Amino acid sequence: MTLTKKKEGGWTLASDLWPTARALNAATAQDISSEPLLQVADFAQHHFALPHADCTITSELDIRFGLGSSTALRLGVLLAAAALHQNLTTLDEHTKLEAAALAFRMQRVQQSFASGYDVLTQALGGVILWTPDYQNWPGQYLKKLDPKPLIPYLQVFVGGAGAPTSTVGGSVRTALQDSGRQRDFYEASNQCIRGWLNLWQEGAHALPKLCQDVATQRRIFAGLPYFPEQLFHNFEFLPGFDQSWTAKTTGAGGEDAILLIGTHGDTEEATACLAREGWYPLPVHPIEHGASLYSGALS
Repeated sequence: MTLTKKKEGGWTLASDLWPTARALNAATAQDISSEPLLQVADFAQHHFALPHADCTITSELDIRFGLGSSTALRLGVLLAAAALHQNLTTLDEHTKLEAAALAFRMQRVQQSFASGYDVLTQALGGVILWTPDYQNWPGQYLKKLDPKPLIPYLQVFVGGAGAPTSTVGGSVRTALQDSGRQRDFYEASNQCIRGWLNLWQEGAHALPKLCQDVATQRRIFAGLPYFPEQLFHNFEFLPGFDQSWTAKTTGAGGEDAILLIGTHGDTEEATACLAREGWYPLPVHPIEHGASLYSGALS
């Protein structure tokens, strides 16, 4: 994304999701409340005292991939606006956390159930071991881990139908509550987190237990709205599934991205299965590649 000051004309916004650029001063209140880019631009214009700016958003990643695109969008604009406001070329961690907190508040307007883990990870990078404090978000994150030990065991595949977070997340949350499985889901999710940390620390030795933990969590999702039942049914016929390798969805629980968890040797047939169903590897590996931000002229 690029954000540059100009002398007049208010904010002009261009996105590769829109056919033409849009002027912020022509947007209605309904437009601003429903469009993340208009929402964050309207806030940044006043919060950072930037009355006139050109903002351009481009992305190589489809919003259907389930990788937190709306939070990344808000965070990117806020970080760039902070850089312009303070005339900085780099931002310290404190400023990044302040921007993340602002992005999280906006996220909660549209997704009241959001925890903010996505925007915090996007702001700080790495693997975040963190207990949120919703009274003073984010509170103290406990530890930031180097993600490289996970590289041999993680592959990300995209190409599904997508899962609109508000719609899918709300439906899944309601279904869990109505079925009395919400507590089971939280416990299973916490166990998965512990499994990921053990994989990070111990490598292949911890993989079978993580496979079991992921399978337990997935069984709670099975049958809920938007879950890709057929894809996981196909996996069940492949050798080693939920034993030496496993798979899970990202995002709100629908057909977003798919994580293959296991070595390349163990997931070879799963990769072929995904390819037959139209899935393909994410163009960039989330661990091997960082993000860059260009805030334009800082004058």
